[in-house]
Amino acid sequence: MGRTVSELDSSMTSAEFTEWMAYYAIEPFGQWRDNWHFAQLTALMFNVNCGKSSQLSTADFMYLDAAADQEKKDLEFVAKLNSLGTKKPNGR
Repeated sequence: MGRTVSELDSSMTSAEFTEWMAYYAIEPFGQWRDNWHFAQLTALMFNVNCGKSSQLSTADFMYLDAAADQEKKDLEFVAKLNSLGTKKPNGR
């Protein structure tokens, strides 16, 4: 927006800030969106130049910092553990 946080705080109303939050929910902008665009282009270039058996999705090229990557792995591990503890429909 070309302004400091202090300038925005003194000039932006609560209603305008709420509108920006709603807009962001519909049309995200910033680093995540830039990363998504680049991952989409990378997936396209990869898939055009590789055989059909090795196609990858946009998600395969999304950047995850170390903490986010570890959190994703932890959640997948917990989901696997939870699936081991659930009973099958026939009771076994």
